[in-house]
Amino acid sequence: MVSAISGGGILFSLLGFRTAMDLAGEARDPQRNVPLAMGLGLGVSLLIYLVLQLSFLVAVPPQALAQGWSGLQLTAHGGPLVAIAMGLGMGWVAALLLSDAVISPGATAMTYMGVSARVAWMMGRLGLLPSSMGRLNRQAVPVVALLWSLAIGLVMLLGGPSWQRVASFLTATLVIALAVGPVSLLALRRQRPEAARAFRLPWAELLCPLTFVAASWAVIWCGRSALEGAVLLVVLPSLLVGLLQIQRRQPLQAASGSWWFLYLGGLLLIAEVSQDGPRQLLLVALFALAVFPLAVRARLPRASVEAQVATDLTP
Repeated sequence: MVSAISGGGILFSLLGFRTAMDLAGEARDPQRNVPLAMGLGLGVSLLIYLVLQLSFLVAVPPQALAQGWSGLQLTAHGGPLVAIAMGLGMGWVAALLLSDAVISPGATAMTYMGVSARVAWMMGRLGLLPSSMGRLNRQAVPVVALLWSLAIGLVMLLGGPSWQRVASFLTATLVIALAVGPVSLLALRRQRPEAARAFRLPWAELLCPLTFVAASWAVIWCGRSALEGAVLLVVLPSLLVGLLQIQRRQPLQAASGSWWFLYLGGLLLIAEVSQDGPRQLLLVALFALAVFPLAVRARLPRASVEAQVATDLTP
């Protein structure tokens, strides 16, 4: 079950809904529309998956279950629903399912390209990437960042290993990045408690540590190889940014980011010395709860200039 959650695409699919948060800055009323978008998106998807699962359960011929569910073997390509449709002679249903298997990931890829280009554009504006990344064309589109996102995506799609390994690696990388969110939220609230907010998360003091634990569990579930690759992909650019800061003679603020390396190193150590099971979950939870207050306490005395974004909240 844990392997299916991480490498089978379940977490990867659910992470697609984070685009509603990534693009929340463009929403007219984030306090209302962001939870509404997340709730409706997850609710509709859950309903579709439940109906598909029910359809599969009632469509399997009883004689095929003579040896139990474990005795089923998939001989047709395209998944169990396609196999059932082909077995019933419903070729048009199989064609519809296969077409949707192309269209749906394609739409997701377009969304991810837009989000990644937006992040690269902002990093270009802040000097963390080449300045060309921060340029906009006449239609206010970061063309250079968008083309780079397309190129990197094609390289990973065409030159990467199996889909399951790519999904595990991307899931581990995305969840590691998301683990910074709860820490940043509480740190910014302590740095700028009086700042006006377009969206305010209720019960943040309780939800943030729990979210940090859940993110740590998700990272461990992706497997040791995926975790090692994701940590390498995160740590190397961090060191490059640090060297760039030193070269520019700008403050490195290493003490405030030291918890990050403690956190990633601890997860790697836990993955090395423990096996999947309840004990590992408990160990990861205790480690995350120990690191979380240290991470919040390691914040800068005041928010950096880059974080102090002026927002017009007038109706």
